[in-house]
Amino acid sequence: MKLIMKIVLFSVTSILFSNAVSANIHVRDYTSQFIKDYRALKTNSFESKKNFILKYELVTVPEICSIFFDGHPIPRDPRIETLFKSYVADLPELVAAYEKKVPEIRTIVSEVQERTQHLFGMKINADVVLSTSVSETDAVTTGDNISRPVVALNLREMVKYSNDDLKIVLAHELFHVLQHQIEVDHSNSDMIAGNLYSEGWATYASSLVYPGYSDWKYISYFTKDNSQFLKFQANKKAIIHDILKDWNSHNERKYNKYFSADGGASKPFEPRSGYYIGYLAAKTLAEKRPAVQVALIKYNDYKRQIKPLLKKMSEIS
Repeated sequence: MKLIMKIVLFSVTSILFSNAVSANIHVRDYTSQFIKDYRALKTNSFESKKNFILKYELVTVPEICSIFFDGHPIPRDPRIETLFKSYVADLPELVAAYEKKVPEIRTIVSEVQERTQHLFGMKINADVVLSTSVSETDAVTTGDNISRPVVALNLREMVKYSNDDLKIVLAHELFHVLQHQIEVDHSNSDMIAGNLYSEGWATYASSLVYPGYSDWKYISYFTKDNSQFLKFQANKKAIIHDILKDWNSHNERKYNKYFSADGGASKPFEPRSGYYIGYLAAKTLAEKRPAVQVALIKYNDYKRQIKPLLKKMSEIS
């Protein structure tokens, strides 16, 4: 659930537009033709299926540059062969899950859009793209440098989630769309501060759109318990200390330490610890002012307050 910097790379299948879910959000289904052509394959060999997948994964769509694989083009990633083998093995199951899940996703998109617009008093203008990406990322949003923001949902990951999980994911992503509509994306120019703002605040916003869950659910919605959240809590001071130390860094390795979903890249902390700290910071600010006002805070106001707030948070037991 990552706000990718500036131009998002996301692999897509062929183009097949669906009907509009509402006047200002369209669900674009890039998966139907993929499944139709998969069923027409004459051979089941690994190589033929790999070539078939690549035929779709390398398609370029004007709004979305193709080949998204955790931020790196497919040929550069040594894990690609392993992932393709998993993808090929999962294809029959993916096809069945897709056909069951897509109608649910359409309904959920409409519900989350309505709740988000009502809460924040703003129209959401976006395309929701359904893809069968080889990426391990479940959802991304981009809004800069294109005429209309795009929320890309990876059906390979989405089919694993409950409907409650999907609602939280979409609430998070649609808030990113609102962020793009009211501010430029700061995640590239200020890698640590900008992503703490975008990801932490989107996580907080999802808790306002769908209140009532435990805190851990908004950050680790894809897990089934609070074990990751408990590790966040135990390491809170250390995470904040390192975030402040790396505050002005533009090193991708430092960024991944707090915002990657990869366990290796995030060491010594749990993946996505920056989401947790940003979420806590927003909740702390909301103790003294209206929740919606905190969610919609402007970046310059955030920048003025966030470092003193983090220092104070690191001192609280």
